[in-house]
Amino acid sequence: MISPETLTRLTEYLEYIHKNTPDLLVKKPVTETENILGVLTCITEEVGELAAEVRKYTKYSFSQKKCDSFEMWNLEEELADVLITTFLLAKAVGIESFDPIINRKIGKNRERGY
Repeated sequence: MISPETLTRLTEYLEYIHKNTPDLLVKKPVTETENILGVLTCITEEVGELAAEVRKYTKYSFSQKKCDSFEMWNLEEELADVLITTFLLAKAVGIESFDPIINRKIGKNRERGY
């Protein structure tokens, strides 16, 4: 789903944002705890924006105007934002590699039958 080239680019971008977050934020200084909670807040915000796009996509809305404004690229970008902010949260709490985590979770899910 993600090419090696794009994964490399994403990793470099995540490193840049993670390293420079204190300089990029309006609030200064920011503690480690504030940073973690801030990134979690960003994920919540991005999931909300994704949900709004999914509602347009599925036409599960009371507004025909909103449904008519649906553009697939908006949904794609909101999905990317959720992924990026999720990876930033992982970095904020010290997770450097998802390989063992994903493999462990796939194993647990398979044991559960899915």
